[in-house]
Amino acid sequence: LIRGLARVGLDSIAACGDVNRNVMAAPNPERSAAHAAVYEHARAFSEFALPRTRAYHEIWIDGELAHGGEPEVEPIYGETYLPGNGKLAYTRSVNPNRRPYPTTDGFIGLVPYSDQQWEKFFEIGGLPEVFKDPRFSTYAARTENTGALYALIEDVTATRSTDEWLELLDKANIPAMRYNTLAEVLTDAHLVATGFFQEAEHPDAGRYRTMKHPVHFADTPANLHLPPPRPGADNEMILESLGLGV
Repeated sequence: LIRGLARVGLDSIAACGDVNRNVMAAPNPERSAAHAAVYEHARAFSEFALPRTRAYHEIWIDGELAHGGEPEVEPIYGETYLPGNGKLAYTRSVNPNRRPYPTTDGFIGLVPYSDQQWEKFFEIGGLPEVFKDPRFSTYAARTENTGALYALIEDVTATRSTDEWLELLDKANIPAMRYNTLAEVLTDAHLVATGFFQEAEHPDAGRYRTMKHPVHFADTPANLHLPPPRPGADNEMILESLGLGV
């Protein structure tokens, strides 16, 4: 097979075993901010996972490399090939500056992802020159300088209120969400509308609040079969199962 591919000048990139062929996303990124963000994530990962190896072009004779074998850069982070490079995580995910960003009256979560979204975000924030900086002008450059990039987001978001940002970012088709405090979670409009919480009665502790079961079946609805046990309530059963019952 490899000999035949080489003879006609083809390669096996995008064959059925390639990781990037398994990346799927919504086909219409223009439908909403969420669709655009998912599409960009999928596109970026597909390009990231595109096979870069030229290993099948190597020719070995009597255990020695006779042709090919040019130095390659491993496209996947980590310690796959020893001695490794120490990069064990996606740089964006472990960036200490990737977190809820402060506004004048709270916090907000936002995810500019495409070039257009980043450019629009800094334009709204009054820093249009940022996107012209070669450190941030392309996806590859932003990945390499992600720490500095996310630090700039915090400077920008601190200039407006949460409501102002949500309105502006929604119009700009940039995914964003209000960051609730723990107390605000109980009254969040979406959670209230979906019935996320429910109240129940404990035989000893009285009435309490808990999360409703996340799976819903029309004919076999989930329910609270037993209340949470009190401390030590299962001691006797556990000790008996271990052969230590009294």
